[in-house]
Amino acid sequence: MKANIKTLYNLAATTSSVDIRQKGLLEEIHALVNASMANQKSQENAAVFKLPLCNADEIFQAELELIHDENMNNFKSSLARIGGLNFKDATRRALRNILSPEAAAMYSFAGRTKSSFRELRISKAIIDVISAEYCVTNKQVEQAIADTLKHSKSQKDMME
Repeated sequence: MKANIKTLYNLAATTSSVDIRQKGLLEEIHALVNASMANQKSQENAAVFKLPLCNADEIFQAELELIHDENMNNFKSSLARIGGLNFKDATRRALRNILSPEAAAMYSFAGRTKSSFRELRISKAIIDVISAEYCVTNKQVEQAIADTLKHSKSQKDMME
């Protein structure tokens, strides 16, 4: 009988110890989840890279950053917030936010006379976001990009 009481006492002490440890672990988990959520929100709000991109080196570095899905998704989220009156205006505004006039002047969409903008991940992000936000075809967005880049030499479209 004494052995049973001693066993019950030890079992109660062990259970109490487990409960205390379990509560401590739950508190640690909650703290980690809260810290992770705060970190995720700050990453979503942080720019993937500094805009506007001003030269070929900055564009190259941005392209390297956009290889990572998380960076691409954050970039697309920031593009979606730019908006515009219609898809052409949104495309022009996106390009103006992403590229300086000097950088835009280095590109044409197809790349026949200048560097090809079509091949950049930046281009793919713009096309994905604008076509989804404004329910237009990729071709329509591509044409809007081409038109904006064509006129970027005069910098008129980029600065308005």
